[in-house]
Amino acid sequence: MNRETYRIIPYSGYNYPINSIRPIGPDTPVVPSHPPYMIFTEEDAINRKYDELIRNGVQGYPITPVSPTQDGGFYRHYRSPYGDWSIYYHHKTNAHYIQAPFREKWASLGWERSPLGYPISDCCSRLRLDYNAGFYQYFQNGIITYITMNGQNTIAAVWGTIWKSYKEYTILDFGYPVSDEKPTANGLGGYIYFRPFNVSDSLQDRLLIYKKGHDRAYSVYPGMRAKWQELGGELGSLGFPISEEEDRPGYNGGTIQRFEGGSLIWTPSTGTYLEGSTTPSGPSTQPPQPTPPSINLELKYGSSGDSTQRYLKISGSGYKANENVNILISKFVNDKFQNLIEKQIQANTNGAFSYEQLAVCVWGVSTKFVVRADGEVSGKSNEDGVSC
Repeated sequence: MNRETYRIIPYSGYNYPINSIRPIGPDTPVVPSHPPYMIFTEEDAINRKYDELIRNGVQGYPITPVSPTQDGGFYRHYRSPYGDWSIYYHHKTNAHYIQAPFREKWASLGWERSPLGYPISDCCSRLRLDYNAGFYQYFQNGIITYITMNGQNTIAAVWGTIWKSYKEYTILDFGYPVSDEKPTANGLGGYIYFRPFNVSDSLQDRLLIYKKGHDRAYSVYPGMRAKWQELGGELGSLGFPISEEEDRPGYNGGTIQRFEGGSLIWTPSTGTYLEGSTTPSGPSTQPPQPTPPSINLELKYGSSGDSTQRYLKISGSGYKANENVNILISKFVNDKFQNLIEKQIQANTNGAFSYEQLAVCVWGVSTKFVVRADGEVSGKSNEDGVSC
């Protein structure tokens, strides 16, 4: 009778006979035909993240079962004395924790179906230690930042073309977004202003702007921005920027930035001027152009944490001091007009204002709020919207 011979090798605590010079005998371990394995489910991933959070001091208890999203992900909502929070899981991102105000902002954009996608980091990483309330959270396609600076809270999301450029910068150096992306005046592009940390002057904001169809946004810094806006911005002869501001050798430390219709040059001795025009003999005396009035609409949970009761937070900036601003709030359910709220608010001495209005969302159908602001003095109108 022929006898096969095997060699015993270790495998995770099991010994498997494979083609050995030592014959199988009575002392040879009996082993299964394959290594042991565990079935690791999406619910396990969410529960393990929950256990980790509880060990680290996060409070909360589940208020929903582990439930599927529409694109292969899973989630579970939790409630704590400080408000609701969630864990979201997708096989591409793993499980991550999100809480207010990031959760509210993300929800207002459409949760995981928003342009941001799923979270890829936990809430909430600190921007820098010397600021008490500077935080951010990364998502598949962007970032949400939350800043309290000079007594004002700012939460904004960045995604898409602007995010592709913004993530190339060090956030601490470039600044934080003061709003979500807004369309340019001609509707051909989008832009966001970014403010350096510990700076309250909007004239120091950096601008990231892009033209539709282009694969990146370009930054326009305050010196170039003032001259560019003086010449009409993207509506003027220069059009959209097509390069970053770059060093210009031989111009005494000067820089150049190229636009669709020409270039702007800056030097320490002349300031900013249009290439091909008469070079100014001294620094530009043209004052920086003020930021145009803007309106921002956010959807926030009520103080009770009740998800059925939310408030519209309306904030504006760039108006004249003490200017009366007419606010009109429209509500649409399934794109049908339902009601209209009219309110007059007075801007403060800095030309800013803030107002909250109860917002009743109709769950299960499309509920959209739109706010329109017209300044009596400036004559500027702005419009912003948000959906439940």
